[in-house]
Amino acid sequence: MSRPRVNWLIVEVVKNLRSRPVGALLLGAMSFAIGLLVLVGSASQVAHAVTMNATLNAKGAQVWRVHPPVPIDASQCEALSTLGGIKHSGSVQRTFSGTIEELPGATARVVYATGGYMSIMWPGADDAVTAGVGSELFRAYGIRSGQRLSITEIGGQAFTASVEVDRVLEGSKRDIQANQSLVVKESPASTVSECLVEADAGAAGAVDRYLAGQFGAAALSRLYIADDVALSPDASLTSRASIWLPIAGGLILVLVGGMQFYMKRTDWALYRLLGVGQGRGLLMIVVEVVLSVALPLSAGLSAGIALSLSALREPLVRTETTFDVLRLLLLVGTLPLVSWLVLRRKNVAEWFKGE
Repeated sequence: MSRPRVNWLIVEVVKNLRSRPVGALLLGAMSFAIGLLVLVGSASQVAHAVTMNATLNAKGAQVWRVHPPVPIDASQCEALSTLGGIKHSGSVQRTFSGTIEELPGATARVVYATGGYMSIMWPGADDAVTAGVGSELFRAYGIRSGQRLSITEIGGQAFTASVEVDRVLEGSKRDIQANQSLVVKESPASTVSECLVEADAGAAGAVDRYLAGQFGAAALSRLYIADDVALSPDASLTSRASIWLPIAGGLILVLVGGMQFYMKRTDWALYRLLGVGQGRGLLMIVVEVVLSVALPLSAGLSAGIALSLSALREPLVRTETTFDVLRLLLLVGTLPLVSWLVLRRKNVAEWFKGE
């Protein structure tokens, strides 16, 4: 298309907008508001869900206690961590109360567990830790890293062991008893009646279904259950109200924009009489949608980004918000075609009659 024709097209579109300023300003204001609302609403709700999930997950909301109908090998429990969606798995192989020879009168809960158990109870703990003392036990007796302890089981088989502590473990939010324990890591070598399994972020539902299929739903329980939300920490992302904002906003803009084009049907009938073809008419609609909807919508989205910068630093917030914005843009992108179909009439006289 030549430059004069392009200039004529733009001038005509601007004239059309100026001929009905109230409708153009209303549509522009709605576009700006919807862009702002979609971005801020999505970013804030996803950020809240991320924060809530992090709090719940820190307490073990995505950790299952699996009690198989019959004991299983500890190695079988540990091997679950190799499956997709499972972050860690591990078990306690034996637990007993013991005396500590170096601390007369001191008793401690001693736990022999696999490495997966330590990774679950102390997220982020160094895999190199072979014997760790819980935070409460450290405060009670001052046991420090590098100290060697001689432990004797109270009652039972009078098991004895010499253990060198190589780490004072931070307080675990997942099990208070773990903080009062001396935890010794050992290779899976026995059968266990309980296996702990932690799911990756976003895989809670799949892991729950897999474990239920393998061991039966009755064998499963959550390590931490605070309320209904905690039963599925990821549910807040799919059930948030802001997930419907792009759909509602996009439909509103398409409906209002389409109605405004329908109200200008006599203008478009005149263009048809003047020889403006279907292709050029569609191009005029696209330009008008860009000026009256796309530009203010972009301004609203930009304002939303400025207001949500802190929340958008979180990768998951950026991802979910981007998908919401794309849903909005896809819907709004249908407006030129919808409007063109509304105005595409074979009998031009009908437009002048207001039919």
